Amino acid sequence: MKSDVLTPRPGLKVRCGAREYLEKEADLARAKLLGTIGELDRRRHELLDLRLQLRRHAGDILSIFGGLMIGASATATVLVLRERRREQRLRKERVRAVARLWKHPERIAARRSALGAALRMTLVALAAMATTMVGSRQIERLRKRPRLPAPPRELLGV
Repeated sequence: MKSDVLTPRPGLKVRCGAREYLEKEADLARAKLLGTIGELDRRRHELLDLRLQLRRHAGDILSIFGGLMIGASATATVLVLRERRREQRLRKERVRAVARLWKHPERIAARRSALGAALRMTLVALAAMATTMVGSRQIERLRKRPRLPAPPRELLGV
């Protein structure tokens, strides 16, 4: 059997038969693949290791927890203050309402004009129509956009 000089990669010359060359290339590809699989397995174990993730991201977790605690305590404080001042505010509003009633009895139940109501309804209808038109155009544009051809399907068991 005659040996050939094969150059699988630039700068690398292999002096052996074709079979040996292919076996070496397969071994090299196998080794790279096993290395990649090993690295993926190591990363998977690291990702699913809860203690390791807690150690790595302790600062972020504490920052988030601290922010949540500050937000919750601020919300609770605001709610407590609003509830304490509610009775006092209601008393003042009632006194002001009686004073307004005494000064301007004609303003007890003011009517809204029919023209204003019709104008509001027209503006709402125009806004709904404009929104619908914009949405319809966007959907139509998405539907007409060229798509990549679907990959060929293989029948199972063939």
